[in-house]
Amino acid sequence: MNRQIGEGAQKPNPSSVHADQGKVQTDAMLRLLQLEADIRSVETEHELLFHMANESRNVLAFRQAFVLRRRRRWRLAVVSSVSTFDRNAPLNLAIVQFAEALRTTASEDQVVSVDLSEYSDTDTLKMHPFRYALWLPMRTRQDKLYAGLLLLRETPWPKAIVPLAERVVATYGHAWEALSGRKLNRQTIVSRRILLPVFAAALLSLGLFKAPLTVLAPSEVTGRDRVTVAAAITGVVEEVTVSPNSLVEAGTLLAVRRHIKWGIRAA
Repeated sequence: MNRQIGEGAQKPNPSSVHADQGKVQTDAMLRLLQLEADIRSVETEHELLFHMANESRNVLAFRQAFVLRRRRRWRLAVVSSVSTFDRNAPLNLAIVQFAEALRTTASEDQVVSVDLSEYSDTDTLKMHPFRYALWLPMRTRQDKLYAGLLLLRETPWPKAIVPLAERVVATYGHAWEALSGRKLNRQTIVSRRILLPVFAAALLSLGLFKAPLTVLAPSEVTGRDRVTVAAAITGVVEEVTVSPNSLVEAGTLLAVRRHIKWGIRAA
């Protein structure tokens, strides 16, 4: 009598499967609670952003993270695994362009999971080894969008990770508001680089303060009436008693010829 395939194979114990799943969920919860405790101990805004880009990896399992700030435009604030970064590096420029593209499609204020190789036209993102992105916007309590966390990894993001990621970002957002006060809710209408010169020009036009003006130009000063001074006798001038361009009067001693002195005759 032939045996069926798989006959005699040990079937998984349902209770064991549930126990393993429970252990995984417990470990994830413990990591989340530890992360939230660590966030509450952060003392500075810069330290918080660096913490968000690096330490949240233990809970969200990403490979690379970017923290971006939004004012008039998106600007890269922190990159994971490095203390400093070059804003003009091809990858960093492509990440900022990706955030700007989200704004043009009205998706910057939504959680977005996307394949960068399909979303972006740049070769930098298409060839990036961590091409699956999860975009997590950050808002203040007044619902103002002020930042975003972009997470990258080499495999697609499951939908089940989104609620956990939103919980982590919300925790960082509350800590960020607590450290920065009301700065995150301020509206930046005009850039300071534009506002300060305009304000200074307005004060000048109103005459509220004087601005010193200096003009440099080549020039040559010549006398109005030129006079040639000559001696009636020949000889060697031993000493000139006046400096060039000095003001003289009739009778002023001009020079000494050996031991003989002469002056200008009175007109």
